[in-house]
Amino acid sequence: MDKTERVSAKMPELTIGTEEWRSRTLRGMKVSQGIMQRTEKYVAARKSTDPSPFLRDVLVRHANDAILKYCRLMREVTVKLRRALVKVNYEIVSGTRCKERLEKELDYIRKDIVTNRESQATRRFRPERELDRDGADDLLCAEMKHLVNSKKVLEVQLHIVQDGLQVLQNARKNLKATLKERGRVMELTNESVASIHFQKLWQEKPRPQTANAKLGAIQPNPIELAEVKTPEVEISLREARDAMKMSCKNREEAENAIKKMRSLKDAAHLSVNKGLSKKLNETNNLLQQLSIHNGENRKSLQMANILSDKTELSKNNLMRTAYLTCRERINRPMVEVYKRHGGQDLSGAKDIRDASNILLDALVDNSRNIDLLNLAKMNIHNDLRSKAQAIHVDGDVLRLRRRNADHRWPIKNKY
Repeated sequence: MDKTERVSAKMPELTIGTEEWRSRTLRGMKVSQGIMQRTEKYVAARKSTDPSPFLRDVLVRHANDAILKYCRLMREVTVKLRRALVKVNYEIVSGTRCKERLEKELDYIRKDIVTNRESQATRRFRPERELDRDGADDLLCAEMKHLVNSKKVLEVQLHIVQDGLQVLQNARKNLKATLKERGRVMELTNESVASIHFQKLWQEKPRPQTANAKLGAIQPNPIELAEVKTPEVEISLREARDAMKMSCKNREEAENAIKKMRSLKDAAHLSVNKGLSKKLNETNNLLQQLSIHNGENRKSLQMANILSDKTELSKNNLMRTAYLTCRERINRPMVEVYKRHGGQDLSGAKDIRDASNILLDALVDNSRNIDLLNLAKMNIHNDLRSKAQAIHVDGDVLRLRRRNADHRWPIKNKY
């Protein structure tokens, strides 16, 4: 039951007045009651959801909306800048590690160059007989050329990586400056402005029909992301992207160069070590054969000396009377009597003289052979000493290279 019905119920029954007169009054009261109800609803709605709008309220709301939207777009830009900055930092770390690997590999190559120089200098101390150029010298020279070329290639790669790091650092500096400049907009966010959730609820509430239509026609200027991303932001992002792409390419080339130079360097080092080992084996084999030949030469020399002693003894004792019996003497009485007859002569004396001459010639030949054997003995001894010293020198070189292969030693002033 509404108020009109309640009012009608409270009215007394007609006793004298007419029904039309009463109905006219009730209709006026009903119209007034409807107007009162609408007014009460409007006032209640304006008090609870939509206070009286003034122009400054609408402008403030639009300004706050524009600021919030601008801040949201600026957050997107700052997020992109921060992500680009993080990627640049990661790329700088990767580039720095690549530079450290290049420097480490260059240090190894410098140490290998020092080892190669020391190896060649040590091999110059071999005896004069062993100073002829051999395959080990060729391998050492080839290794030196390869090490020098590898050093040049890695130095070029190191300069490229360093230039890339410099570009990345400049890009990071620009990103930080741009991020700092764009981040100042975050300070414009007013904490007193209602949150997005309440802003949406406030915008969805119905406005009364009595509100001024001109106030609702005021719209803020739309803000796009392109307006927030200034040319400085675009330039910073593009520079960072290009620098990272170039740095990634340089790192890949540097890693490939390191792997290639390391494999070739290890192969050259291994070939030199194998060549030195083979030279040591060949020298050892020759040394053993020389030792055997020296023994045979000594045996021949002893036999020649024994033969010479026996021949000299035979020659000296050929006519010695202490070793002859009476019947063996050439001047025994029977021979002397026989010689007195004319035209009669014996060949014994002549044969003895011929035998003595033959023994003398044999002594001369044997003495010549002994001299030649002694000369050969001296040559063999010299060759043995040279081979032994060469083995010692090549062994020192091989041990030096194996000892320095781990590169755990300082260069100091050797390079």
